[in-house]
Amino acid sequence: MSKILFCKHTKCYCVETICAPCGVVLAWRKFAKAEGVAKILKFLEDVYPDSASQSSYIAIDKGCALLKHIVRQGHWLAWEPTTHIIVNSYHYINHRVTDHLCQTWCNPAPLNGDALNLVVVANDKQGNPYYKRAFNTQACEQLNAWIGGFQTVLNSMTVSNFDFTMHVLLFIHTQRVIAKQEEKKRKQEAGIEVVEDLSLPFTTT
Repeated sequence: MSKILFCKHTKCYCVETICAPCGVVLAWRKFAKAEGVAKILKFLEDVYPDSASQSSYIAIDKGCALLKHIVRQGHWLAWEPTTHIIVNSYHYINHRVTDHLCQTWCNPAPLNGDALNLVVVANDKQGNPYYKRAFNTQACEQLNAWIGGFQTVLNSMTVSNFDFTMHVLLFIHTQRVIAKQEEKKRKQEAGIEVVEDLSLPFTTT
């Protein structure tokens, strides 16, 4: 989940998106005045209204602040059985190492064995072990880089044109991601090696 741009003429502060790890856009919403954790939580609750629909992981730049808000406002029991809230790897490096809650509960790549579905051990061609992220926590950030190229045009649109164009852009992005995934599957079925750079420096600590 991530903020993707500022909107000048549509009377909104920013647009927030929710993406699957592969990059497929699941939902988007305009935020009127601020990107506060209360609004983010409301967005998540609307997209994931019950435990059956909730995601196993939610990666967001302010994941630790969102987690604190959920606990303080009494929403933790609704999310704790199903969902871990983590900070995406792009922003995690800027979070304080002294923040115990963030480091303990929101680490996107813990190396202590607590989240084997976030980090796996793989072997390179020489047989050397290395840690590898199990999935991409930066899908929304990668979407930001692409859609940012349209911001100047979007900023000059009316509300209705902005909404329509944004929806079309996100649809096109999703179709491109699906096509890329299908091409990856075809290569794997043909025995062609597909390289994904999700590695982490190997350490035993």
